[in-house]
Amino acid sequence: MPEYNCECCMFKTHIKTKFSLHMETSKHLKNMESFVKIEPDNLKERVATLEESNQLLKKTIQLLMKRIDALENAPPVAPPVAPPVAPPVAPPVAPPVAPPVAPPIPETDIDDIINMVYGTFTIDLEPYKQATYEYGEEKSTINYDKFIDNFFDNEDKKLLYEDKNPNPLLSHSYSDGIEEAIAKKMCKLIPNDTIKVKDEARNKYSICSNGVWLNPIQSEEKLQEIIKIFDDYIFELNNVYLFAKQSYGKEILGDEFVDLIDKLQTDDESSKRIIKIILSYFGN
Repeated sequence: MPEYNCECCMFKTHIKTKFSLHMETSKHLKNMESFVKIEPDNLKERVATLEESNQLLKKTIQLLMKRIDALENAPPVAPPVAPPVAPPVAPPVAPPVAPPVAPPIPETDIDDIINMVYGTFTIDLEPYKQATYEYGEEKSTINYDKFIDNFFDNEDKKLLYEDKNPNPLLSHSYSDGIEEAIAKKMCKLIPNDTIKVKDEARNKYSICSNGVWLNPIQSEEKLQEIIKIFDDYIFELNNVYLFAKQSYGKEILGDEFVDLIDKLQTDDESSKRIIKIILSYFGN
């Protein structure tokens, strides 16, 4: 019985009818488009090519076998060792900061200065008050004649007669202004170790009172207390001086009187300006 063979589809059968049906299938028709029948000459070329390829494949296989053999016989390689990791270093610890040390307590504190200023630069006019009557009404006035006799000695009265001011604080107030005069007087009276200026620009300073270093607000109150004593003293002293000058010196004209009074004027900011001068002095 003959065998029917389809080379392009590699299909074989002994049934002719089945072979005929195969030849009409879409698979066969599609394979026929790309099928090229190998002629005997072409076959020889393909066989030669396959033999050459087989030789190359053989050499490649032999090379791989040698490499596999070398790998199998090679001594074991130790796994890579990771470099030692240094233990974590703790951050540097700042050295302990010693608490701020307060300045030593001075022998003379601000309260000693206040007591001294009050006792020295206070004019007590109470004993010299007297009752006077004006238009039938009783008034209390100061007997400056009696006060001057007790307050000024003959040398001071002579200076007044020569039109000179016998009191240096009042004289300084007339020449440079009351704020400058009070500030310079306080700088002379307050010891250097009684006040410590930390930051002049920001008004940071401390004054010792009764063995305690005060904060800036408390320190300012102490300085204002001294300023008030000097301000009252200069004001009363000016009244005494003007009356004494009228009695023993030359007559004070209107313009001169106004000029002297103007130099003793203060305002709400006077104390702050005086304290600023003091801090500048001790800060330097």
